[in-house]
Amino acid sequence: MKHLSQIFTLIEVVIAIAILALGLVAALSLSSSSSRRIEKSFNAWRSQHMLAQAAEYFLLEGADKHIPTEIFPYTGASASCFLTDAEEESNTEKLQEDWSLKAFNINISENGKIISEILVNKIIKEER
Repeated sequence: MKHLSQIFTLIEVVIAIAILALGLVAALSLSSSSSRRIEKSFNAWRSQHMLAQAAEYFLLEGADKHIPTEIFPYTGASASCFLTDAEEESNTEKLQEDWSLKAFNINISENGKIISEILVNKIIKEER
């Protein structure tokens, strides 16, 4: 019985290492692109979450209030709100004298740059 020993040639070893290297490069590329997409998705979720928290606060408490850090605990970010007259629509004519349709302009700024904003119309009672 002959015992055949399998010996790999140098070219076979080089090709195997090249295939492994290509697989490693492809895996690292996928990992890098997925981490960038995760970061982008997290930043989009974070800005929308901040906007939702600020909108809820200002709509409940009023546009002239300052949002406390217990409700808006984001470092480097700030929320602001100002009221304007909403665009007149035909259904606003039915409002009583002491009620009016106002637009809440809510902005989220991070490091001085507006990253998210929303405009919400709300019927409010006029202060007399």
